[in-house]
Amino acid sequence: DTQAASADANTLDDYEEGEYTPTIVGATSGNFVLNGTNDVFRYTKTGRVVHIQGLLVIDSDNSTSGSLRVSLPFTSGEANGLGGRSYGSCVLYDHGGTIDGTVMTSVEEAEAFFTLLEIEDNGDRNYLDHGDVNGAWAMGVDFCYSV
Repeated sequence: DTQAASADANTLDDYEEGEYTPTIVGATSGNFVLNGTNDVFRYTKTGRVVHIQGLLVIDSDNSTSGSLRVSLPFTSGEANGLGGRSYGSCVLYDHGGTIDGTVMTSVEEAEAFFTLLEIEDNGDRNYLDHGDVNGAWAMGVDFCYSV
């Protein structure tokens, strides 16, 4: 179908679905190398809502340093207060670390990436960095955010 753009915010005139190969970088430097077979997330964009799902297999670490940032297919939107933030489900395995809390995705306003957030057993939050995972691990996600 052909998009019929409308200036009315209540008209659904934007739908897209596809796959993208994300990047996983450190906030300071470096990146993780994805497995060539298991390296895509699927997305569906309906209006200003984007749903992402999939499993990535990470094969190696290329001198990653700092908190982990995983690219998004669209930059997140902004809202009043913290209304533009989004959190979603994430599972990590074979990471070789000592993560003992709940891990989730965290999307902040006007960002082109999401971070991995651990809520520790005592309620403290910890943004995962290169030291929380070893060189080869896997990450599955299923979440929505707004653009």
